[in-house]
Amino acid sequence: MGLNLDLVSMLGLPEKVTCPKCHSETPSQFDDYDIECGNPFPQPGRLSLSCYCYICEHCWRFEKKLELKDP
Repeated sequence: MGLNLDLVSMLGLPEKVTCPKCHSETPSQFDDYDIECGNPFPQPGRLSLSCYCYICEHCWRFEKKLELKDP
């Protein structure tokens, strides 16, 4: 059992992503992301998550720049 986070509600990440190989829309699994399977924050302000296409079985990295906004 891993440490799972709902990054969709926490960070507003998409529930579905487009595969860069076959261009199919596939579930992102960011709503139940296991952060013990690699470091999702390799550098300050940078998010890097693994994605998997359920159509063509391609794996890739979803990367996003994060900014902390002062209220």
